[in-house]
Amino acid sequence: MTELNGRDIVPLSAQYPQVPRIGWFVVSGGLGDVLMFALSRLIAGIVGSAATSLHLDADTAVWLVCFSASISWRHVLHAHLVFGGQRASLVADMVGTYKGYILGILFSTALRWMVAKTEILTGNIAFFAVLYTTALFNFAVLSRINKAGTVSKQD
Repeated sequence: MTELNGRDIVPLSAQYPQVPRIGWFVVSGGLGDVLMFALSRLIAGIVGSAATSLHLDADTAVWLVCFSASISWRHVLHAHLVFGGQRASLVADMVGTYKGYILGILFSTALRWMVAKTEILTGNIAFFAVLYTTALFNFAVLSRINKAGTVSKQD
């Protein structure tokens, strides 16, 4: 039986506990990734030009803007698919999510900058390599933040 701990957003991970929570996190994150990638393509010219004029790495600047913006829709996706939550406090909980993701923002921006400077990976391959490395990092951080709100005994 699923224990909801007073949460009124019942995530799919609670409805289908046979799929490990990391699986739901991958699905949720994947949807967020598609949205983030689309945003990065939409704003690359504008943000990239501004960054270049300020002598900053354009790809890293686009990454920082897109990743920071994506946290809001990732929060909603994770609430509905992975962790659950209370509709009444969704916005207030988002502040906690931003606090949790601040480490991810710092980590991923530094990683994206290093990848851009070393040119080990370029273009979309670099984007997705940094994205999925960051996803593993963020899963660990968000799992700790949401530990008190566990909706399933299976993790």
